[in-house]
Amino acid sequence: MVMLVSTYKYAVDTCSFTQLGRSYPPDVFPGVWEKVEQLISDQVLCSSEEIYIEIVAEDDALADWAKKRKQIFLPTNEDVQRYVKDILQTHSNLLELKINKSGADPFLIAMAMLHKCAVVTEEKPSGGPERSKIPDVCRAYAIECIKVLEMLKREGLRL
Repeated sequence: MVMLVSTYKYAVDTCSFTQLGRSYPPDVFPGVWEKVEQLISDQVLCSSEEIYIEIVAEDDALADWAKKRKQIFLPTNEDVQRYVKDILQTHSNLLELKINKSGADPFLIAMAMLHKCAVVTEEKPSGGPERSKIPDVCRAYAIECIKVLEMLKREGLRL
């Protein structure tokens, strides 16, 4: 695998982008969105192209926002694919194929592995072996997993 020097600190999940929109609407909390824009321009925040696909499938305000910032949704390259393969070999129950959800999860985790950054998700650990969630897989791979509010705090957001 290629050694990568990255400035990315956070790989962000769909649910965290959604949480940003719900909890911090831009018209009420413009400072939050200014901070997010700064993190994007400083290449501190990224996600995967599979997350982009999930977001734009909804055709809402978040989809419009994502379409204007497509550069943060990094493409799946061979290194990411290798990480995804490893993740799915060790955590095959990460995907919920019956409901066509969570398909982006291994790609998001792989992106965090590749860029050596934290995963930002609102998911909670599964609490059992029947189904792995993002925090479970992150723990297994020693990847930090935080919520979007923690990311904003770490980046010094003060309103």
